[in-house]
Amino acid sequence: MNVAAFKDRNFDFVVEDIKAVVEATGGNPLKVIIETGYLTYEEISQASKLVKEAGADFVKNSTGYGPFGATIPHVFLMREAVGPNFGVKAAGGIDEFRDALRMIAAGANRIGASSGVRIIDSYRWAKHSDWLIEEIPCRLCPSRKATFKSMPKKIFQYYKLKCVDCPYRRFNRFYE
Repeated sequence: MNVAAFKDRNFDFVVEDIKAVVEATGGNPLKVIIETGYLTYEEISQASKLVKEAGADFVKNSTGYGPFGATIPHVFLMREAVGPNFGVKAAGGIDEFRDALRMIAAGANRIGASSGVRIIDSYRWAKHSDWLIEEIPCRLCPSRKATFKSMPKKIFQYYKLKCVDCPYRRFNRFYE
């Protein structure tokens, strides 16, 4: 997705741009990357809806070159925005079985990972442990992954403030 046009609120351009790519695919499946690391929660929802409106088949969180990869809240927002019959791909930073499973639980129906062997190895460990009783880990939260060096200041501040209001903050050992 053209993030600059989206941030400028030029939504008609964003939709038409995606539609042109949909048409150029000749009916082949199309995923559109919205680069969630540069977007607020509200913008993630809106961008996901625009992707669906434009006729794409999947919405994906990140290219891997942005501030961070997949996060549980972002995947959840994407799924909520596009509904149950649309593709949601989570990619970036998913390198353990439990993280992949949590992304699926949040709404992803595709996982992008370069750590397939590690994910399977961690599955072998996970099936013999009680890790499923853990709450959502803050290390998979955009507030925890946000760094001032990797993202625009306004977006960094947005995510750091979200952490203060997060109902899962009580599980973040950093604040204990």
